[in-house]
Amino acid sequence: MAVWCCAVLLTMCVRLSAGKITVTGKRKNIALNKPAWMSTSYRNISASKAVDGAIHPFNWVKNIHTDINQQTAWWKVDLQTVVSSPQVNIYFRMSYKGRRDGIQLYTSLRNSSSPKEGNLCYSVRGRRDGTDIPDVLNVTCPGIWRYLTVYTEKANDRHDPILNFAEVQVWVTNIETSEDYQQSATQTAPPATAPTTTTTPAMLTPGVMTFPAGNECGVGQRYGARCMKSCADRQCKLNSSCDVKQGRRVGGCRTGWSAADCTQECVQGMEYGANCVGNCSARMCEGGLVPCPRDTGRCEAGCKSGWTGEDCIQVLKRQVPVSCRVYPANISVLDICVAIMVGVILILVLGLCLCLLKQGK
Repeated sequence: MAVWCCAVLLTMCVRLSAGKITVTGKRKNIALNKPAWMSTSYRNISASKAVDGAIHPFNWVKNIHTDINQQTAWWKVDLQTVVSSPQVNIYFRMSYKGRRDGIQLYTSLRNSSSPKEGNLCYSVRGRRDGTDIPDVLNVTCPGIWRYLTVYTEKANDRHDPILNFAEVQVWVTNIETSEDYQQSATQTAPPATAPTTTTTPAMLTPGVMTFPAGNECGVGQRYGARCMKSCADRQCKLNSSCDVKQGRRVGGCRTGWSAADCTQECVQGMEYGANCVGNCSARMCEGGLVPCPRDTGRCEAGCKSGWTGEDCIQVLKRQVPVSCRVYPANISVLDICVAIMVGVILILVLGLCLCLLKQGK
């Protein structure tokens, strides 16, 4: 026993004399809460949503989303330290799976203005609709690098290339925590074009998705197969209960959403309104093809002549001039009887006159 203790102490002394302490067996998501930015933003969604540790693949407002009608799209994170061949996980959004195909991962030591700077780590390949691409991408990006860029130029979406995913994780193991490691990493990396800090990141708990076995989802918390869906992600019109199997809603969905659990967003430019029953192409907006908000379908420039309503789908009733209007009188049963009797008398008188005329009288 004494010999074993001496051996341990001797090993520690050797490591201390080398100026470095290595913590083995540790695993850390080094991308958590790191600076991130992207080419464009849809509805001012922040690029940091992909590194905040909160994984909500069913709620698009909690995912990163580049703008529509762009030629290319990219998202980048600065790990603020140099890593060696880490594991990269990308949690894709569960809907709009077609946006997955064609995504490329690039790694580099410098922060370049070109999104394709550095080495190509991985290219996502699959069907155009993305149905054969896993919901979670798990790859190893080899080499020594600091910046990770997710890039696409493939127009699988109706609005050209779009990046839309829930979370990016970069996992490293056997983390060296000494100042010597941080200093050597800083010297290895070329100077970045934007100012960055090189302080040792704090050890934070990574955001990992865990799923209970069976249907033990917890009432009002999660539902569906493997409890992958969050009740909080549903877009219900009212405060609704949450069935553990299907998450069914009571009272309908908020405008712009549909499906039994109100998690399916209306297709941009095609559908709108509660349960996505509105048809964008059926609107009679002034100016022809105009934007169609998912929630209201509102025609910002007004309606064409003869149409009305916020979404211009109601026919405008023509106003009849006052001089042409016929107002019905208050007619009683007695008035009807008198009118019939007068009519009969007029017919009899007319018949009598005709007979007298024929007789020459």
